[in-house]
Amino acid sequence: MPEKDSQHLEEAKELLRSVELTDLPLKRRAKEALNLSLFMLREALRIQTRSETKRQAELYRMMHDQRGKAFISAFTDRCFRSSNPIKVAEQICYLIDTFGIPRYLSHYKKFKLFIFRLIGLSFPRLFVAMARYTLRKESAHVIVCGDHDHLNRHLAKRKAQNIRVNINHLGEAILGEQEAQRRLNLYLHDLSEPAIEYISIKITTLYS
Repeated sequence: MPEKDSQHLEEAKELLRSVELTDLPLKRRAKEALNLSLFMLREALRIQTRSETKRQAELYRMMHDQRGKAFISAFTDRCFRSSNPIKVAEQICYLIDTFGIPRYLSHYKKFKLFIFRLIGLSFPRLFVAMARYTLRKESAHVIVCGDHDHLNRHLAKRKAQNIRVNINHLGEAILGEQEAQRRLNLYLHDLSEPAIEYISIKITTLYS
């Protein structure tokens, strides 16, 4: 027997049924759109997992920590561009010296950054590998490996959950026509894949 929808989903469906094929005035349309958003938000909060709640709390703290926000923005944008672990370690230590260890992080994460600053430059290969692993783990809920089999398994899982996925490839730097052509071929390949329904394309990734 299929699981019964929650009260919030039932209210959302009822709202959609009430306005279906109806030519609503602009103000009424805006009001009902807000009501629908409210039902969806309440449902999202109802089914939120413990890990999601923890992540949301950390994001909330980050938004109130200006130096911490600057640190993490620079950390994710700059620190892993190089494949040289020494340069990466130097960049991370530079950011810690410049911004300090973010206040919004948990005690455990603060401790890991403190240890990195203390001995990361002495063992760059080990500590940079650990930092990369941590970053991948932290972003795994929104960033999926682009490997064909891995991606297809993820898409199949989401389809079974009745979730439609929009593919957005990471990496914006286009260094010449060869790289632009590689990107174009990647997008064309995506469009030929039956499992992929939507893709996002940034026009500047198609022209050098």
